[in-house]
Formats: sequence, C-alpha cells, structure tokens
Amino acid sequence: MKKLFLIIAGICLLSLTGCAVCVETDGHYNSEKYTSKTVSVAAEIENIIVDWDYGSVIVLEHSGDDVTFYETSSKKITDSNKLTYTYNEGTKTLTVDYYNSNQSHSEIVSNKVLVISVPKDKEFNKFKINSNKAGSKISESVKVRIHTLFFCGDIEVNK
Repeated sequence: MKKLFLIIAGICLLSLTGCAVCVETDGHYNSEKYTSKTVSVAAEIENIIVDWDYGSVIVLEHSGDDVTFYETSSKKITDSNKLTYTYNEGTKTLTVDYYNSNQSHSEIVSNKVLVISVPKDKEFNKFKINSNKAGSKISESVKVRIHTLFFCGDIEVNK
C-alpha cells in the first residue's frame, strides 16, 4: 500500500511539473533576441512619461545631450508589440508607450526591457513611470525628480 501511494504521488508530481516546463505561455521556443533601433530625441525635454505595462525599465545617464531609448525582448516582436513614442513641443514632454494602442490584450509580450539614457546632470520637471507589472532600475547619478510614480513592482537605485 505504501509503495502504491508513493507511485501515485510521484505520477501526480511529474504530471504537474512536466506540463509546466514543456511549453512557454506564449508558445515560443528559443526565439531570437529582439533589440529595437535606438531612438534619439534632440529636442528640449522637460518631462518624460513612460507607460510600460510589463517587463523592466532601466534609466541610465550618458555624456550626450539627447535623450535616447531602445527596447529589447527575448520574444518575437510584431509591429503592434513595438514601443511607440510622441514628443509634445508645447509641454516639452516625451512619452514612451509599451506598445501600439491598437494592440489587443492577447498580443502582449510581457518581457520587454526599456533602456532610457538621459544626459548627465540633466534635471527634469517630471519623470513619471506608469506601470502595471514592471520593475524599474534607476542609476543613482541620474538627477531626476520623480513627482508621480504609479508602480506595482520593485524600484532599484543602482550606484
């Protein structure tokens, strides 16, 4: 009886873990890593708003004068999955969105990473990260004032 119980318990355990590791949730196996082209915005920017629902946001500094950014993913990225951005000249606001607003919820790729590089010693009026399930890492030397941060996840300040 004891052996039968152990055999049944083993089968149940294998069936639970076996299915969990067989297929990734979005059906991709060993996809090529995707990296977008770097976008460089030379206009005067006083505010940055990032709407990044899933994945991670990394904010670094660089010695240039422009704000630059790009995204990466280990999953397949379609045109509707790619980041979009706008610049409002009147408010001097750069807005970076996780994906095209016409995308359906079933098309979301949840592991994208946004890397933003801001000019060294630049201060912004507003640096806002709206996120749902994203983590953020901000370089300690990035001099930004974050007025509003809507966040579910972790925020790290790296030295």
